[in-house]
Amino acid sequence: MAKPDPITTDNAAETAALAAMEFEPWDRPLAITAEHWQDRLLPVNVALAVMTKSKPELIHMLATYEARELFEEKVAALQDLEEELHNLADAIGVARDRLAMALAAEAAQPH
Repeated sequence: MAKPDPITTDNAAETAALAAMEFEPWDRPLAITAEHWQDRLLPVNVALAVMTKSKPELIHMLATYEARELFEEKVAALQDLEEELHNLADAIGVARDRLAMALAAEAAQPH
């Protein structure tokens, strides 16, 4: 008895196309470590804190030169984190696609 198709596709041809795709493992080092992400928690906390403030409140917080300088650093850190998270989201999407290809290929094998 054949296994049910674990991939939700519009038709069998789409599943077959997924099953036929090939990919190779990455040959680059992975930099995703707990230490790496701990460094990213401060910008995340800053972003969450900023979201709880009104524009007048943020302007008031910029009253000193030190605060302005700190805010400028945080803007740069948030931009860097945003780019890194976009790249991570892309990698997660590729990983999802690889799993879909493997599931489709496994479902196409005779059992």
